[in-house]
Amino acid sequence: MYFIRETSERSDNKNTLKKAILKNSNFKLISFEGSPTINDNVTILMDKFKVDIDLSTTNKNDKIKIFNELYKNSEFKDEFALKKTIVENRKLKWGILVYDDNEYSLFFLKDGKEGRNFYKEFQNAEKFSDWLYENYSTIRHNISNYQEDNLPKYDISMRKNNRPWPGNVDGILFYDKKMIAVIEFQTTNKQSVREHNNNDWWLPKHTRKGDKERWRSIYINSKYLNLPIIVGVWSPKEEEYCIKLIESFDFETDEPPFIFLKKKEIADDKNISIKLLEVLNINEKI
Repeated sequence: MYFIRETSERSDNKNTLKKAILKNSNFKLISFEGSPTINDNVTILMDKFKVDIDLSTTNKNDKIKIFNELYKNSEFKDEFALKKTIVENRKLKWGILVYDDNEYSLFFLKDGKEGRNFYKEFQNAEKFSDWLYENYSTIRHNISNYQEDNLPKYDISMRKNNRPWPGNVDGILFYDKKMIAVIEFQTTNKQSVREHNNNDWWLPKHTRKGDKERWRSIYINSKYLNLPIIVGVWSPKEEEYCIKLIESFDFETDEPPFIFLKKKEIADDKNISIKLLEVLNINEKI
């Protein structure tokens, strides 16, 4: 049995900034694939994995064994140990979706308050998305014309049901085993790394729905986790990065600026560790 992490972050495997950060073993990055909200409250943090067996033929014991294999014995077990600490410390719920080629789905829930595991099962992605939005997420009536090329089939099926997979938490950054920030990675192609301005993408533009609600979700997550937000900008065309520490947002205005920065640094592969700590005002020798 093997598990595949499927993600809607299509540029993740090309993210040179992420790779540069992780070259320093003192840094760890943990991401949650989904973070739905209702009334500006995080309802649950989520991950999802595709499995190479037919889940519809499994019995109750088999299902529990599948979860234990993923949680305790797979290549993701060390990551899960960190995530367990996060959800228990913040008393959040954490859901893990496992599904097969036919979209038959099992949803395992770890409750940070009580440590329980239990599951629900669904015939397909449509049934799962109906349940998810009924219990954990606000229905979005303005779904962007998002290119579905390279999206996981499961995500495409949810979008066809007008209940897309919820936005993710790009990364929770750890340094020396301590959570230090929520990091949002931004790829830039139309602007240089130095000139990239998140305010330019806040409002709807052409086929883009705008980033306002994405930033609202990131802001809500940062408050629940009690962590600052940093933006890491990278480009496949450049060898330098921009690290920005966000001071505040203005979600009420229709005129820029919408995002206010506290600090900004340009970095490269050699000094990225130092610049990250400088932006966050962490005094450590690298």
